[in-house]
Amino acid sequence: MPKPTEDEGGKNLAKSMIDFCNHSCRSYKFLVDEIMRSHRFLQQELFCSVILNLIRAWAALPENNFDPRNEYTVHTCRKIMKALESSR
Repeated sequence: MPKPTEDEGGKNLAKSMIDFCNHSCRSYKFLVDEIMRSHRFLQQELFCSVILNLIRAWAALPENNFDPRNEYTVHTCRKIMKALESSR
């Protein structure tokens, strides 16, 4: 079986994470614990490359591009970005 391209790998990971949250998000502790046990450089990569970019993307959503289902996420990400910008 050929190795997925970087784009395919990213799409597969996103789908797996969304499916995980949709079906078993109550067990998030196992996901968090596993990431915290991973190599510290990889933790840094995950945070800087994925998590911060997700926060930036949610914070940048226009007002007409979210609703009550993800409103908390958007508003919280905006607060995080303001805090990060003011700490520079």
